[in-house]
Amino acid sequence: MSLIYGENFENYTSLTRLGQFGGLFYSKYNNDLSLVVNAKNLYLPSVLTRDCYNSMFYKCTSLVTAPELPATTLEESCYESMF
Repeated sequence: MSLIYGENFENYTSLTRLGQFGGLFYSKYNNDLSLVVNAKNLYLPSVLTRDCYNSMFYKCTSLVTAPELPATTLEESCYESMF
């Protein structure tokens, strides 16, 4: 959330754009993504949009600890292929 809202991101709990974090750690040209091993400190919002996390950790083959997913109401395809 700090990527969107800067230093005061803790006060924000919702995404505003479709696919906002889709493919965030994915690059089809970069094999270094296997270096992402711990995502537990990511602050993810509780109000989602459609496709917001689509393929977020795609090809992160070394990911051991996932972030907390606080949303209780889900939008269409919000977690599609997230891992």
